[in-house]
Amino acid sequence: MSIGANIKELREERKLTQNQVADALGITFQAVSAWERDEYKPDTDKLVKLAEYFGVSVSAIAEEKHGAFKTKDAIYDWEHMKTYVKTTAKNFKLSDSLKAVDFAVKAHTGQNRKCSNVPYIYHPLNLACHALSMDIIDDAVIAACLLHDVVEDCEIGLDELPVGDEAKELVEALLERGAKNVVLKGIQREGENRIRNFVGGVDCDIFEVHNEFVPYMLHGTGDLYCSCLLAAIMAGLSLYEAAKFAGTLTHDAIEVSTKQPHFQERGVSFELLLGDVTALLKA
Repeated sequence: MSIGANIKELREERKLTQNQVADALGITFQAVSAWERDEYKPDTDKLVKLAEYFGVSVSAIAEEKHGAFKTKDAIYDWEHMKTYVKTTAKNFKLSDSLKAVDFAVKAHTGQNRKCSNVPYIYHPLNLACHALSMDIIDDAVIAACLLHDVVEDCEIGLDELPVGDEAKELVEALLERGAKNVVLKGIQREGENRIRNFVGGVDCDIFEVHNEFVPYMLHGTGDLYCSCLLAAIMAGLSLYEAAKFAGTLTHDAIEVSTKQPHFQERGVSFELLLGDVTALLKA
């Protein structure tokens, strides 16, 4: 379904006329009609107002729909991810990973992501899912993904982890596995109104890039930052330029998201900024 079809569907579901939508947005009904016929597309400001008026995210209007697949329910549900990781661990006989799943879930019970209602367990499970999706079927690596914050945030010692020595070593020092480039993102020092990202690699000295601090931690921002960083590097940008690009786009995406209804539950939206990513290919 196109943007126009999405607008029409949302309007008709609420039994609204084109005139009512137009009055709410301060435009003519002819403009609404033109949107629904896909003759024109609403600009960013009108998309945000439409989302607020209909009580949905911008992506519910801007994304083309090819079926009834519900991204948030299917992907961002931590119990769904838990089932996926456990099933995969069983199939590949990843004994440490299998034990680590339930251990991590129990250890992080009651914890939420910073400034969010999203359960903290989403983060380690999401990391494990990403690794598995890239065919990293390594018991120690997956277990480390699941347990990497348990020691730091749950007052649990390394010797208490239900895994073997190799996984414990990975949890303690993932960089010792031979990473060539490292990005420490999202560092904020007390009293500062900015987010620092430290970048270093075998071919460059450690340097810092930073962005203005936005007082919201929305789920999905880490994935967005990493995806933008990778896209920029693949487009030929230097490590510094890529880190700066990723930080700026993530910051802007949070700003756009905060203008949408129920944004803290919905997570970060970046559809309106995809043009910045595709522009990398034209540079």
